[in-house]
Amino acid sequence: VFTLTDDIIFTPLAQEGCIAWTLCHPLHSGESFILASAASDEAEFQATRLLKNEFALRRQLSGVWAVRPI
Repeated sequence: VFTLTDDIIFTPLAQEGCIAWTLCHPLHSGESFILASAASDEAEFQATRLLKNEFALRRQLSGVWAVRPI
């Protein structure tokens, strides 16, 4: 569970199958990050499996062509 605050701008990027991608830009820093989450409550189990798999493969991803999960 996370709380939306006024100091982060959330911009929806895309929905790919059961995963929703959101760009998060904290106002107090110059950095941004991409948040991956289940697109719906019904997709939570499938999205969790896919995200766990991507995280397990993170060392094989190149920062040149991929967004590396952290």
